[in-house]
Amino acid sequence: KVEFKLLSVRTLYSLLVQSIMVTITFLTMQERIYKIANVTMEFGDLVLEVGCSVCISFAFLVPITHLPESPKKAHFFSNWIHLQNKFERVTGKQLVINLQKVALRRLLVSFVIGLIYTGLLFALQIGYKWWQGIVFFYNGFMSFLMADFWVLTTKALIIVQENLEASLTQVLIKALIY
Repeated sequence: KVEFKLLSVRTLYSLLVQSIMVTITFLTMQERIYKIANVTMEFGDLVLEVGCSVCISFAFLVPITHLPESPKKAHFFSNWIHLQNKFERVTGKQLVINLQKVALRRLLVSFVIGLIYTGLLFALQIGYKWWQGIVFFYNGFMSFLMADFWVLTTKALIIVQENLEASLTQVLIKALIY
């Protein structure tokens, strides 16, 4: 069973990482906004600066949108386990979702895209410091992970639906034969 505990080591660790990332993101955005306001730039460079600032603003949304939802997410994952147990009780078969390989592949792809995104930023923009690359990588990677979470959830729902359909079809076929 998955539980959310506000004063657990994992939650406090997450809060620490989020606090550090929000602080570094704030400092980076402050520096970049100062640059936009005080340095004469070509239009293309200005668009890139503003686009990059918008991309890293994700760090401010995570604590506001995801931390309050953590208990619901823990309940959501516990319900998957509950669903698998009920499915086995009713059908006599295990409900195997088995998305570990897909999840690992998506994680690796998101990681590589995050690295490419950060590399392109340093190639196209001038004046970024190495620690600001961490901000861009983190925010890009987290954005991809949020999308991956929903893709994996959708795949799991499809697997459950297909298993329920197959089990129901077998029961109906047996009922019709008798």
